[in-house]
Amino acid sequence: MEQKNDFFIQTTLTPEQARVVIHALDLLSRLHCGQFREIGWLFRSQIKEHDLVDRLLAELKQECHPGLKPTHSYGIAECPTESARIAWDILQVVRKAEAYSQHPEGGLGMRYSDPMFISDSRPRPTAKIATILDRLAGI
Repeated sequence: MEQKNDFFIQTTLTPEQARVVIHALDLLSRLHCGQFREIGWLFRSQIKEHDLVDRLLAELKQECHPGLKPTHSYGIAECPTESARIAWDILQVVRKAEAYSQHPEGGLGMRYSDPMFISDSRPRPTAKIATILDRLAGI
């Protein structure tokens, strides 16, 4: 069944909230690509049995991605899950907006680069930077 995009969802985020969204989208796309060790890194300071957690995450990875070698993962463009590529597309858009909200003059690095979309999702995600005055004015 083909999904129609008759509606769009708009949200307003502070830069701090945008960073949380960026982190969550990054983690989601990495997990879909087979980078299960990210879970261990996320909770590193709370884990007492690192070897046990590493082994369990390796087993989970093999269960979810049986074709991958233990030390390998998919690149984001080759990831077999479209939702991972959509998450990556959204991440790039939000990351760029967050970067320019903090440094309007721009800067170096991928945070300031135009997104390189890899999903088949259309239309492409967008983000707009607004000040509190813009928001109060209803822009």
